[in-house]
Amino acid sequence: LGTLLDAVRCVPAVQLTLVGGTAADRARATAELGPRLRLEPAFVDRARLQELLAQSQLVAGVFGSSGKAQRVVPFKLVHALAAGRPVLTAATPAVLGWLDGCGAVFTAPAGDAAQLAARLQELAGAPAGVEAAGAVARAAYDRHFGTERLAVRWRELLDRLPSPRLGDAA
Repeated sequence: LGTLLDAVRCVPAVQLTLVGGTAADRARATAELGPRLRLEPAFVDRARLQELLAQSQLVAGVFGSSGKAQRVVPFKLVHALAAGRPVLTAATPAVLGWLDGCGAVFTAPAGDAAQLAARLQELAGAPAGVEAAGAVARAAYDRHFGTERLAVRWRELLDRLPSPRLGDAA
């Protein structure tokens, strides 16, 4: 969250709605962003999350450079795409491998607040591009994470498992 806060602080046109974060992160966001911060509870239920996503223009992903951040597509990105919202997140191997070229995801280098701020500034000046990304977000979700796609992936995975032999215990 530190990289995102550093970047948002540098782009006056950006307002941040924050859900979650540690007490220290939340205090820092409040102190540094003042009226540009809309502080939501640390946890919101699904209905409130859907409301917040519907109100957002762009959803921030994860910008860290840890091993885990490099290996996963953050679940909040999946939620955002399912809600038809475009996302901005770190350009990690996982994100680029799953979502590169989908048209709904903007990226910046992981852990680089200056590059993230530049990307935020660029996107703030191009609302039509952000809106166009939102228009294809749900389709990107369906293509990569929707029920039909996940069923195919599970079937492929299960097909690679060895078949049990007759007489083996289940």
